[in-house]
Amino acid sequence: ARAKLGHVELMGKKLGADSLNLYMRRKGDANWTLILVKRSRFPVNDDVPLLTPGRPEEREYQAIGVLNDEEIGLPSDIVSAVFTG
Repeated sequence: ARAKLGHVELMGKKLGADSLNLYMRRKGDANWTLILVKRSRFPVNDDVPLLTPGRPEEREYQAIGVLNDEEIGLPSDIVSAVFTG
């Protein structure tokens, strides 16, 4: 995860899966939000608007492999970036 102007750029590797589902949460939140479904090409951008415009937030990301339309294996390590909007 790399913060860029107006978005966070995310890289991923499928490692044998057909694609990846990508989840995001704001640091301190308990629940993950699915932001990209069955993504097979990278990089991708997270440009979900800030909760409070002008107030940077730390975002955490986690991916899980998808094979035959089913999530497989364990979630990836959590990576984070500060999104400034």
